[in-house]
Amino acid sequence: MPFSTPLISIPIALLALLPGTNALGCYKIGLPFNELHGGRGQEIMGEVFNDINTQCQIMDGLVFHKSIGHRKLCTEWAITVEPDTTCYEDCSDGCSAVGSGGRGGELASALCGIGCDPKCGGPSVGGTNHIFWEFAHDSEEEEMTMTYDMCMRALNTEASACDLGSQSHHEGFWYNIDPNEGPCDF
Repeated sequence: MPFSTPLISIPIALLALLPGTNALGCYKIGLPFNELHGGRGQEIMGEVFNDINTQCQIMDGLVFHKSIGHRKLCTEWAITVEPDTTCYEDCSDGCSAVGSGGRGGELASALCGIGCDPKCGGPSVGGTNHIFWEFAHDSEEEEMTMTYDMCMRALNTEASACDLGSQSHHEGFWYNIDPNEGPCDF
């Protein structure tokens, strides 16, 4: 029987094998946009979209040449949400309950306790997280000009589809939007 896999599925399957991204270019690990201020599961996408607007204003009108067509930016986000200090105690208390009830209980409780992270509540107020931005020429054209509208379409699409950031291709450009812990490192 002949091999009949559609050709389009092969490149998508290969993209899924790339470390750190899924088939759509979304990152699989990292800091979610909604945790940039330190809180878990906050709804701050409006602020993220405002930051996208600012980055696209910076990129508007820039000419990217095929040989030197790469720009990196980084924005820092203040950690303003108090960490949840009860998560470590809750974990420890849960592990204590594992040990009750018989033979091997103390060992099970101790092993469980090893998995409790004292920093599970989140980072301290006053720290910093960041979004790393990258823009690159990605077409056969010798030079391309980034427009505000092109940038907004691409980054809004990526941020809306990928809660941990992504890397993807749009309209002759390659984009990277990557929220992460800590300050900008360049």
